[in-house]
Amino acid sequence: MCEAPSPKAKPFCAIHEHLVRTPLPTKRLKRLLDQVSGELSRSETLRLRARLLALKAFRSQACLRLAGSQRLAKDEGKLIVRRFMQALLAYDEAIRAVPRQQGVRLLPELAQVVRRPYELVAEGLGSVPGLDQETRLDLIPPRLLEGLKNLGVITGLPLPEELTRRLQVSVQQQAIEPVPELAYQDGKLMVQNPGDIRPQRLDGDQAAEVLSSYLEQPNNPWAPAAARLAGMLALNTLRERLIFLANLDDEKMKHPAMLGLTALGHPEDQKRVLEWIQTQPNPATKELTVALGFFGERIRGQLQRYQANKLRGDLLTAILSRSAVWELRGFYEGNLAHEDVNVRILAHAASRELNPQPWLTQRLLRDDHETARCAARNLVDLFPTPTIVAQPTPSPPPTGEQESGDAGPELIQESAGNIVIPEDAPMDAVETESESTTNE
Repeated sequence: MCEAPSPKAKPFCAIHEHLVRTPLPTKRLKRLLDQVSGELSRSETLRLRARLLALKAFRSQACLRLAGSQRLAKDEGKLIVRRFMQALLAYDEAIRAVPRQQGVRLLPELAQVVRRPYELVAEGLGSVPGLDQETRLDLIPPRLLEGLKNLGVITGLPLPEELTRRLQVSVQQQAIEPVPELAYQDGKLMVQNPGDIRPQRLDGDQAAEVLSSYLEQPNNPWAPAAARLAGMLALNTLRERLIFLANLDDEKMKHPAMLGLTALGHPEDQKRVLEWIQTQPNPATKELTVALGFFGERIRGQLQRYQANKLRGDLLTAILSRSAVWELRGFYEGNLAHEDVNVRILAHAASRELNPQPWLTQRLLRDDHETARCAARNLVDLFPTPTIVAQPTPSPPPTGEQESGDAGPELIQESAGNIVIPEDAPMDAVETESESTTNE
């Protein structure tokens, strides 16, 4: 039908192309939906809405995490899961809005939406460290799979086996690693002394006292770890000790002491820290990346921006990975056009979090790099533009369409189907960039 479509069928074929093959820009997709809206019943509108939401969920990627954002990685994962939940609810509504035999045809699509988040987890895990090489771990709960099978039986149209089969990952054989004597966890110092059933969780003065005892014994094998942890825990009472160790000729303690001073983020140590990290190997070590993340989170308005901007891309990315403070908004905006795509993404992320203006996302959506455009779409959903509530007036309440869905109207350059259709209309009203800014 779509190989040589009639003029009336062309918009339907273009929407079908968007769903199954090549995503359309949002503005064009909206125009197409406006053209076909008069031809769609309510049930057909709900079905199309479910498929567009599923498309959005399936094309989601954790682009902020891939760019190195430690601050937003967990929230971005929750966002992707929420998109799948929205698609599930939309399919539930679409199935209930039609006779049973018509709703049955949507069950395979519903089952794919159910399975896909677990498949993403399986792709990310690969294999799980464990003791028994033969052990297999079920990711999809067996009761959920059984429910899908029963749903197919009840409706008289059993689902294909590939949609109801178990999803497992292998558990590799691996020796148990010893519990570290000193470790950082959720802002606390974890101390595992010999004979302790469980580690102690310390912070503040107690953590400073324990780490001080290690720093006074440079020959202790855990002294370097204590120096790094003193900075990560922001123990300023140990700063003088770290400065002393950093001035020693002993590289065994000098390097971890500098990592501690970096993570501490004290303004008086900033010049020394920025000069030192430029001498570090490329790419940066994991320890240095972590320390720079804390540095960017704590240095705030005292940052020497000129010197920081001279850092190579991986070091600048590490500084931005945890940073989102109001005092540094000029620093973030100065890196919105950085040559390194990860720096651009994280600078936009910090700016969007502090002040979610549409122009920020519009700029990132026009980026040449697909990861940057993907990150822009996720940032819109994570930090929506604030809605100004009008003062009540005696005029009658408006009867126009209500906006719906995560992505706001500013996504006019969207290329991955970021469209949501409310129940009572074929699609959200997508404003132009100037209209969106004016209304806000």
